[in-house]
Amino acid sequence: MSVAIPLVSTPLVNFSSPQFRNSRSPDPLSIFYANCRSIRSKSHHLSFLLSSFTYRIISLCETWLDVSDSDALLIGQSPEFLSFRNDRVISDEYGRGGGVALIVHNSLSPALVSSFSSLLFEAISDFPCIILGDFNLPHIDWLGLSLPSQNDLLDFVSDHHFSQFVPFPTRFNNFLDLVFCDRDIIHNASPLLPISDHLSVGFELRIPSPPPRHHVPSRVYRLADWTTINSCIFNHDWTVALRDLNATDSFIYFVEFVNNVLDSCVPLSKPSSLCRYPRNVKILFSKSNHLARIAPNSLACHKMAQRFNSALLDYHCYLENRIVATSNSKAFYKFCSGKLKAPKSTPSAIINSSGATLLTNQDKCVAFSEFFCSAFTYPQHSPLPSVPTHSSIFDIPFVTPVDILCAFRSLSPKTKCNIVHYGLHNPRRIFTINNVPLAEPIKVIVKDLGVHFSPTLSFSYHISKVVLKARTKMNLMFKSFHSKCPIIYSKAFTTFILPNIEYCSVIWNPTCSVKLTKELKRVQRDFTRRLYSRCGLPPVSYSERLRDLKFTTLEQHLSPILFSFTRLSIRDRYLLDVSSLLITAPLNRTLRNGHPLRIALPFLPHNSQSTLASRAISTWNSLESSSVALPHDPFRKFISSSLSTLFPTSVIHKWLDL
Repeated sequence: MSVAIPLVSTPLVNFSSPQFRNSRSPDPLSIFYANCRSIRSKSHHLSFLLSSFTYRIISLCETWLDVSDSDALLIGQSPEFLSFRNDRVISDEYGRGGGVALIVHNSLSPALVSSFSSLLFEAISDFPCIILGDFNLPHIDWLGLSLPSQNDLLDFVSDHHFSQFVPFPTRFNNFLDLVFCDRDIIHNASPLLPISDHLSVGFELRIPSPPPRHHVPSRVYRLADWTTINSCIFNHDWTVALRDLNATDSFIYFVEFVNNVLDSCVPLSKPSSLCRYPRNVKILFSKSNHLARIAPNSLACHKMAQRFNSALLDYHCYLENRIVATSNSKAFYKFCSGKLKAPKSTPSAIINSSGATLLTNQDKCVAFSEFFCSAFTYPQHSPLPSVPTHSSIFDIPFVTPVDILCAFRSLSPKTKCNIVHYGLHNPRRIFTINNVPLAEPIKVIVKDLGVHFSPTLSFSYHISKVVLKARTKMNLMFKSFHSKCPIIYSKAFTTFILPNIEYCSVIWNPTCSVKLTKELKRVQRDFTRRLYSRCGLPPVSYSERLRDLKFTTLEQHLSPILFSFTRLSIRDRYLLDVSSLLITAPLNRTLRNGHPLRIALPFLPHNSQSTLASRAISTWNSLESSSVALPHDPFRKFISSSLSTLFPTSVIHKWLDL
């Protein structure tokens, strides 16, 4: 696949023309291109390139990403860059592979324009255009532009006056990765450190690069001298200072006084280093690039690249282990969020009233300001001052029943209103608006507060969504982290994945589906298995993995929530009629410590242990009456502190075997 990168006004990415305040010749715009052969395992390479700020544009092909992969794999914790990608849709005809991506510095003000194909050929004749990628055509002689047989690419290059600027083979002796341009603006094309079995390509454009954004310091209030600040404000004679000043001048004086005090007592932030990598990693990177230039595709070049990759990977593992060792929960959450949460969406260009495309934030703000100004500014038809009109602020309209009926008649029930019947025994009454019966929607699954409801209340669709989301984030976790420390994976799992499984579990907890129960439990089971494999630990049983990682089973996670809900529903009758869901189970014999709120599911055998709900209910029925009689908060604390007693090891082993 190939990637088209227009330079001025393009179908894919638009760049605003940079402006410079000085006459010094600016640095050229540097571009890095690489054939990745799966970027998932090479995110640490991208982090190194992005942190150095050497390249304003990074072009990648063969990313092998799909819809389940987040953009965090590309830009991670680099807010200065934006990512644009197009993944291959995996089908029976096209398997794994393909995919392209662009990582662009935000100083270029990139914007995604949706219509790519139709505008590309129109822009070629008007603006400089670069096309680069892995064309997989090793038999073309690019010096003489000849080929034993006819080729459409050569015809395209000749018809549009393109030139090829990569003078060296990128894989063994084959010219596979190529860079085309229809203007003479590319220079210094050179081989760089290989990310895969293909050499990377670096080149510069003969266009000015945007000036670097200067660091704007901010006050670090956590290091402020608050004792001195309070003393200055308290000991200042405000009566004398503000005696002869009006309200406006007093406010200006107060602001200046406070700013002067803060300037002297609050330190300013310092710009962070552009590249915080250790010296040995930087040296290996320089040696790898040097060998790639003097001996491309040689064995020494690839061995040096492997040494750099190993050192870079070790440093990333060191960073991850250090985050865990500090026991700083905020730092750990920030670190994991940058890797597991999707970054901000790619900005889009807007078109103003005159048809011009606006790329920068300043141009967009001016356009919005002009639009709102025109909407709220009334034109004056006479130079004379207008006569003040009667204020309507106290004119309260009187709404009659006729007005209400007219408003109801204006509704369009066929397009705006639908009805959904829940439950198998629902009478399915027909409701009408303006004598028009409400129809059931085509999409019967409704999402409310993050939970997908179906008419049968089976929640199979919602559980499949929950499992898919959990597995997607789990895959991203193992792709983003490189450490072999189990703690970082277990903490990330309990922080970012487990809450998604627990959310609203009282509503969708599977009550009669063994298959759905196993799908939910398999998420944590597979996670622990992959964790042991990643950390190089010997394979053990699932129960032993839970014990070693200090994890609890899914039943132990969800049962306390279900216990609290059940207690509120049955004992306190908490605004919910559960008579059709739960029935009170009479005691077959008098129990010494049994409580009278024993329940059962009407559609399951009393001894069923195959689902999460049935297991939780059996544990609920075994509680002592004194525990059930506790107030709400003490009851929750009792359940949380008694999980090992309520769910003994023998019972857990029995459930794990089901």
